[in-house]
Amino acid sequence: EDLNADSIDLMELMMAAEETFGMDEVEESAMSGLKTVGDVYDKIEELGNALYGGLNDLMQKHGICGHVRGIGARFGIYFGMDNPEDDYDFRKIVAKYDADAGAEFIGKMLEQGVYLHTYGKSPYPNHNGFGITHTMDDINYTLEAADKALKSMRG
Repeated sequence: EDLNADSIDLMELMMAAEETFGMDEVEESAMSGLKTVGDVYDKIEELGNALYGGLNDLMQKHGICGHVRGIGARFGIYFGMDNPEDDYDFRKIVAKYDADAGAEFIGKMLEQGVYLHTYGKSPYPNHNGFGITHTMDDINYTLEAADKALKSMRG
């Protein structure tokens, strides 16, 4: 749908999206420094690297078998899968993915105010994402919650 934005100006686009889709107003500080599409990609990459690397480090710290695979702002948490190369083979995912650990983690994160998407107890990882309005403070909060959640899980 045309958002009636006259240019690629990011703030203009966000205001049009807010009006068209009834979105809440975006904090201006969350958008500071974003002047071009390249700036948006850079921010997503910075947040993603911090989140994915942080989650992988925490899984290792707490002895949880698994890893995070992310690209851009989308990611999956592959509980029970020690070899990231297996992510490309759906048969291996279905055979190895630990749906119970995934569901347990999602529940523990929700208890701390962090929503992660769930497909229920599916035989493959849930996929999640974040947006350009998220900040490094949001990522750090998420990692603190994940540290507590993973600490309480079986290893």
